[in-house]
Amino acid sequence: MEDISKKARPAKPLEQEKKIKIMQKTKEKGNLSAEPLESKEPCEITAKAIHVVELKPKGSAGDIVMTVKDSKKVALELTDVWIVSGSVTVDWGDGSPIVKHKLDEDEEYLELAKEYDNVGEYSITLNAKARWIDDLQSLVCSNNKITSIDVSKCKWLTGCLHCDDNNLTSLDISKAKISGLYCSDNQLTSLLLSEKCSLEVLHCSNNELTELKLHHQKKLEWVDIRNCKFQASALNELMQTLHGGGGKMTITGNPGADDCDRSIAEGKGWKFLKRVGDAFVPDI
Repeated sequence: MEDISKKARPAKPLEQEKKIKIMQKTKEKGNLSAEPLESKEPCEITAKAIHVVELKPKGSAGDIVMTVKDSKKVALELTDVWIVSGSVTVDWGDGSPIVKHKLDEDEEYLELAKEYDNVGEYSITLNAKARWIDDLQSLVCSNNKITSIDVSKCKWLTGCLHCDDNNLTSLDISKAKISGLYCSDNQLTSLLLSEKCSLEVLHCSNNELTELKLHHQKKLEWVDIRNCKFQASALNELMQTLHGGGGKMTITGNPGADDCDRSIAEGKGWKFLKRVGDAFVPDI
């Protein structure tokens, strides 16, 4: 695994009085206007209420939902936690009680594991609530027979997503603000990125990908697309979307690797590597 450096842990803030923030929305002339109120008392919401009232817990960051199939054991890991306090809840999708894990100060990682009574298909929901939620960064869910993973509602996944060695056929991280994606050794035919991603590392080797666009990835330093299905024309189009700041990439094992125009990437400062044993060496 490539190493993405951790952000420095921020200084501990002063304790402040806890307050419930209530957003009271009223409809005036067809438009919604919101006025923040503060209350220390519980509020009661009924079906007859005129105003729409939402109570949002501080630090609520959205779920990650993944599906595992033909699996009896699942092992997950949250890394680079670095928060003051918070918790992680897991619904393992088998009807068992939702599990809550408290995150302690200075805790760097949290291992989550489940052994099901029966082999089957399960939908797992993972949620984190914490102070400085942006510092709860990375998820490792490799080698779990995952067939789908949805990170579209997750706010806290800002570091790396390791989902390699699974059974994914498509992956959409267009709404994920992550810096590293490791999705090699799946059956991916589709990988959707967007400007919200700020990838520094992209490993998607050993998949069924035939095209990939990297227009919005201005911070990329390392691209590994070995052993996919890229023809020469598709590789040329991919290289045309690379930023002009240079980086490293490997394209060996693709049908078009020998016939593509590498000067497109080299003219932007990119260097080609190939894997020999456990090392990457210049691909000349």
